[in-house]
Amino acid sequence: EILVSNNNKLYLIDRGSCSPKYPQRMMQSTGAVIEMSVLYKTLDIALFSENGFLWVGSSDLQCMYTEFDTCVTNRPSQLSWCGTYDSMIDMSAAIILAWDALNQ
Repeated sequence: EILVSNNNKLYLIDRGSCSPKYPQRMMQSTGAVIEMSVLYKTLDIALFSENGFLWVGSSDLQCMYTEFDTCVTNRPSQLSWCGTYDSMIDMSAAIILAWDALNQ
């Protein structure tokens, strides 16, 4: 399965099908998703929109953990997960956003 963004819509593509996906409780005004990063160990996802919103939740988009307005509309040069994953009980993760320059 592949999750792709086209304008203001997300699509889940797999063998022979393409279905629209809507992140749980993601604000409609967030605009198009321009960056994504998946945490492969837990299948969580971070989405960054053209209007500067960061949405974090499950990769099936059914559970939102948080949404944050960064107030920065530039595309980040990097959107990455970092942390330790010793087990599902002992896990901590953070999301790093980096920009070459902040022009608003």
